Amino acid sequence: MDSVLAAFRDAQFSGDSKRIYFLSAAWVTSAAVHVVDVKTGAEHFICPGMSLEILRQGHYAGNLLITQHRYFLAGGSFNWIWLFTPDGREAGPVADSDSSDVEERLEDFRHM
Repeated sequence: MDSVLAAFRDAQFSGDSKRIYFLSAAWVTSAAVHVVDVKTGAEHFICPGMSLEILRQGHYAGNLLITQHRYFLAGGSFNWIWLFTPDGREAGPVADSDSSDVEERLEDFRHM
């Protein structure tokens, strides 16, 4: 079965310029984060995501900040910003994207 990637946005090179991360159209509540190896052209899906940022400095340089739409087990949903490693492993939550101090918290995190 062929798959089609469409509606690319927010393309960003990794810090070492060996990979390009981007969002593509996927689901009603979320896009999908993908990565392409620049040398080989190999592409793979990382995770669902509504936004994508590659950290450029500090302890977490090279890691990804990804906003995801998730669901509570008891019902309801939320948007949260998560830290992912460059290969797509979830490292943990960073901030509630609807929080009034989210930008301040992200700035602190970007410079850790």
